[in-house]
Order: sequence, then structure tokens, then C-alpha cells
Amino acid sequence: MRTIQNEKGLTLVEVTAVLVLTLIILSSLIYLLNHTNAGVKNVKSREQIMQQSRMITEHIVATVRDGFIMENDISTDLKLTSGTQTIKYKFDNSTNTLEVESSDTGITPTDSKKLVLSDQVYSIGFKVLDGEMEITLTMILPNNATYTTSTIVNSIIRKPSS
Repeated sequence: MRTIQNEKGLTLVEVTAVLVLTLIILSSLIYLLNHTNAGVKNVKSREQIMQQSRMITEHIVATVRDGFIMENDISTDLKLTSGTQTIKYKFDNSTNTLEVESSDTGITPTDSKKLVLSDQVYSIGFKVLDGEMEITLTMILPNNATYTTSTIVNSIIRKPSS
């Protein structure tokens, strides 16, 4: 009977060790991919909310610069008028929504359009001082943090005569 001296191969212990190490490495990679994906979604959502805040601010600034007059000095709701046109920005604290409503009483008294600008608004404030209007907008971010932006509109803003 002949004995084999130089057998090559793997034992069951070695195969099991390789499988365990492979599983550890794969599970680590899957965890990192999931964590990275969640981070990307968070950043994307944050950027969308910041874009909404810029869009809201630009909408209000464009309306004021189009010659609309602010009805009140300090408020969380804003009413702007120009001739027969009225634009109202209304903030609902219970639903965190900012809504804009435009109406024109010149042609049809019931012609009114509403649009929800965002449902992530934490607070908004308007203040008029010396021909300028300050807009302060705070948005709710995905991690329940807040993002505040403020801008000043240089325009001829007249208060209605008393």
C-alpha cells in the first residue's frame, strides 16, 4: 500500500473560517452602503427644503418689486395689493404650510388662486422699516433641525394711509 505524502487541499476548519470571514466582510459592506444611502437621502431632502426656502423668498421679493404695497408693518401673514390685485401669504402654524393666494377683483370678483409653497415652514416673519421689507424664513430640516434665512427687499413700500 502506498501512502500519499504531499496531499494538497483544504480542511473543513479552513473552509469554515474563510466563509465566516467572507460573511463578516460582506455584512460590513452592506451596512456601509445602507448608511451611505441614508446619508445621501438626508442631504437630498435638506437641499430640496433649502431650495424651497429660496423659491419662497424669491416669490415674495418679485411680488414686492412688481409694485405691490404691504398692508401691515409686522406680521407672520402678508397681504400685498396693487390696484385690483391682492396677493396674500398665509402661514398655518398647525400644518407648517405657507400658502399664497392671489385674486383680482377688477374683472371677476371671485377669481382667486391658491398655491401651497411649502409644508416645511417652521416660521416666517415680515417687517417693514423705511422703505425696506425684511423677510425672515425658518424651515424644518429632515433631522428636525431648522434652517433660517433672512433677506431685505429694497423697494418703495408705502403703508396705507390711516
